[in-house]
Amino acid sequence: MNKTKIDIHCHSNCSDGLFSPEELVKYAKSLGINQLSITDHDTISGQEAALKRSMENEIVYMPGLELTTTYMGKSLHLLCYGFDIEKANSNKKLKQYFEKTRKSDLDWVYEICKKSKEDPIVLKKEDEEIKVCLNEEDFDKYPGTIFTYFHPALILSDKFKSISRELGEIPPRYLLYSFFGKMEEDGKYESYGIEYKNRYNEVYEKYKINTKPDIRDLENDGVELEKLEFGKLIKPYWWIKRNAEHYLEISEAIDLAKEIGACPVLAHPLEQGLDEDDLRTIARMGLEGVEVFTYKQNDQYAEYLSKLCDELKLLKTGGSDFHDPHHRSKVSLGNYRVDKEINCINMQDFIDRGYKVYMPKA
Repeated sequence: MNKTKIDIHCHSNCSDGLFSPEELVKYAKSLGINQLSITDHDTISGQEAALKRSMENEIVYMPGLELTTTYMGKSLHLLCYGFDIEKANSNKKLKQYFEKTRKSDLDWVYEICKKSKEDPIVLKKEDEEIKVCLNEEDFDKYPGTIFTYFHPALILSDKFKSISRELGEIPPRYLLYSFFGKMEEDGKYESYGIEYKNRYNEVYEKYKINTKPDIRDLENDGVELEKLEFGKLIKPYWWIKRNAEHYLEISEAIDLAKEIGACPVLAHPLEQGLDEDDLRTIARMGLEGVEVFTYKQNDQYAEYLSKLCDELKLLKTGGSDFHDPHHRSKVSLGNYRVDKEINCINMQDFIDRGYKVYMPKA
């Protein structure tokens, strides 16, 4: 009997992953994964393709979605598992939410384009000065996609490839770490992976590309300069705060998940700083599971969550939160840490609760 190898938290390029749904399924197959769920942010546009390719590759597939929600001023992610894809596609509330999110994201990236023209990335190749910025039409290649700063990084990668081999060889994820900073307003000068930006410092210096923040910008943002380690900061090109007004409250998201026949599971609660009272409150809203096994939580917190789930009769889930092979987490599909496989769960847990799991034909 084949060993179960599972991953139920990963992202395709329908949100902020590198691979298309079909490529992600193929990659999962190459790693021996036989149970999979792709959980793109705020979209199910890749689910039908993922299901079709999973069936072709004899992979058990459970539809997934990661909704961005709010709770007490915090941004929470709600994983939604095991819904009927056709039923979800026809749900008016879900469709309206996706349309609002898409419009908000387009407005956001168009503002980024505007700012990029005001403050382009300037480089020098021999005696030529080259200014790199973004145009609205650059984003046309991502129809139906939920945008993050990974998409400007993808576009920047294409533009760099046309300039030189050295610049073109830098993975898009590392360009994200080098130029775009964290999404949080109080951390926008911090890279998600400063070590990867530093890996290419010689290339950036060769082309006279500025990756260091301007002291005047720091002062204008009220940053306390004497407490800073400048080597750990970047110049956050084209930083625009994202509008979050359209996101659902966590209780609304749980209700919507149940309306489309999905199992609502709270993703990586430690990252959002939730305490036990928060978790118990959200559980009373109809939550059915908590992501326990993830690289975003240490073993001690996972043990605590596991006991709480047992008490509250919640499913314990886990996943890699894989985006692409260059992601800072250094995990791969099927592993929630470099040396730890996701062997704590099985699709049968969801089937037993009546959720939709698609089985390949024998």
